[in-house]
Parts: sequence; structure tokens; C-alpha cells
Amino acid sequence: MIQISGIRDFKDDEKEVINKITTEYKDKFTKLLNNPGTVTIYFKKEKKQGDKAKYSIKLRVDNPKLEASSLDWELSDALHKVLKKVESEIRHRFRDNE
Repeated sequence: MIQISGIRDFKDDEKEVINKITTEYKDKFTKLLNNPGTVTIYFKKEKKQGDKAKYSIKLRVDNPKLEASSLDWELSDALHKVLKKVESEIRHRFRDNE
């Protein structure tokens, strides 16, 4: 299950990007882990310059315990970065355990 927090003030197109990307990675995490538990993603807009904002994203996985964060001017880039960090860590941990 993925819980998303902090997007109440985001535009509809930003929410669509978040939903599309998180759904893609939810499927990946489900394949890698039997029971990923809850994946919580916290979003925050920082340093607005005109109509652009810097996106801060923090992600936490319950099982196994993992945390990652990312900061970028592009929402999709920031979200992909944080999700790829977690995916990489999961692959690394399970490769070492086999």
C-alpha cells in the first residue's frame, strides 16, 4: 500500500504525474518483496521561483525498513530518483541475502 502525503496544494497535473509514477513502482516493489508493507511518500514544494518550485520528496518503506529522499526542480525527476534509490537498495539487500 502506498500512502501519499503533502499534495493537497499541488495542481491536478502534478497529482497525475505522482499517481502514474507511484503506480509503476508499486508494481515493481510488489514483485521484489512478498509484503512491502506500507510505503509512505511525503511531498513538499520548496523555494518557489516564479511559477517553478523545487520538490522535496521523502520516502519510507516499512518492510524492509528503508528511507530515501530527493530534491529537484522537476517533480517527475525527483520522484523517479527517490523511488529508484529505494528499488536499488531493495535489490542490493536481497542480492546479499541470497
